Amino acid sequence: MYDISFDEQNRVLTLRQSGFWNLNMVQRYIADVAAEADRVARRHGDFSILTDNSEFQVQSLDVMEAFMAFTQGAMERNRDRRVAIIVSSALAKMQVARISEGGNVRIFNDRAGAMQWLTENKSGDDHV
Repeated sequence: MYDISFDEQNRVLTLRQSGFWNLNMVQRYIADVAAEADRVARRHGDFSILTDNSEFQVQSLDVMEAFMAFTQGAMERNRDRRVAIIVSSALAKMQVARISEGGNVRIFNDRAGAMQWLTENKSGDDHV
């Protein structure tokens, strides 16, 4: 399962993943995220991204490879956007950090910390 929503007030595109996926689900997710991100960019301009992986189960190797390829490409395309990723365990944090942490990407254990960072003054230095 997944949910894609946009918070207009904070200009945050939220992506929530949960459960166990197959490759068809990954392909649908990628298409839906791309369509929504394009719609949001056309309508609202700049926005940040919050990815909530806290209920995302350990996936099969083929699903993880497809998901990681999409994530790496998305990080390249969105390097000027802030991206907060919520994880539920130290293992998940290590796995996500391998492909994404650095620059404008931060990993969090809770939504409140992620939203605070995403919505703080973006024009100054990061004080995280």
